[in-house]
Amino acid sequence: MKKNEQYYEWMERAEDDLKAVKSLLKDEIYSIAAFEAQQCVEKTLKAYLLEKENTIPKIHTLPELMRHCSKHNEEFMQFQSDLEWLNKFYQPARYPDAIAGMLPKGWPGKIEVEKALKIAEELFNFIELLLRDN
Repeated sequence: MKKNEQYYEWMERAEDDLKAVKSLLKDEIYSIAAFEAQQCVEKTLKAYLLEKENTIPKIHTLPELMRHCSKHNEEFMQFQSDLEWLNKFYQPARYPDAIAGMLPKGWPGKIEVEKALKIAEELFNFIELLLRDN
């Protein structure tokens, strides 16, 4: 089966987000790095759905996107708690007045971004492996 050409475009953008997380982490720009990790996962999940359903839902909530993906492969459920945690970085990283309460200790720091990067890399690699030979 030939992959949808847009699948590759979404995965390339997700990979760019991973690179951005690493660069921003190095430069200690943690709030934007956390947002980029969330964006990587969102784009990766949407790439998977594009390949499986030839459409992308107009949603940004990671757990909801994961549930759509799990209809095709239940192994996605292993990421549920991680994606619920990572989902916290979508809105707060974009809007300064939403930062308060984002995390129990406020802004994301190095430890949170390292965790976010690990989750993003694991999901990216998981989806690449799932679709490698399809």
